[in-house]
Amino acid sequence: MNADAVIMLARYLLESPAIDSGSVSVSASSVLEAVSGESVSVSSQSVSVSAGRSLDVSGGESVSVVSEAISVEAGSSVDVSSVRASLSVGESLDVFSGGSVVVTSSSARLDSSGDVSLTSGSAVSL
Repeated sequence: MNADAVIMLARYLLESPAIDSGSVSVSASSVLEAVSGESVSVSSQSVSVSAGRSLDVSGGESVSVVSEAISVEAGSSVDVSSVRASLSVGESLDVFSGGSVVVTSSSARLDSSGDVSLTSGSAVSL
């Protein structure tokens, strides 16, 4: 199937209200592009996205991930960059590091409604 046929099929799939089939497969040897004027929805028992080199997810206004459990694994590093970051945890927060943990800030504040404990294998400096 050439790229033009794949694009035509993808457009048909996006414009069709429903497909009654056991399975639908779309493949392209080079580029597959699906364009929708309003929204694209994927619903399944299991969805897998795999990229050999890089995967980009972009939301013009927001990106939301909702699940019972979310796992992020990286072979070397995870970078998060934001103007403001917030972490809300309902019960407990554990931070584990095989090496050092460094927090650098112009000011820092810790508020707790219960006990706060700090354990160190050697020196602690504040």
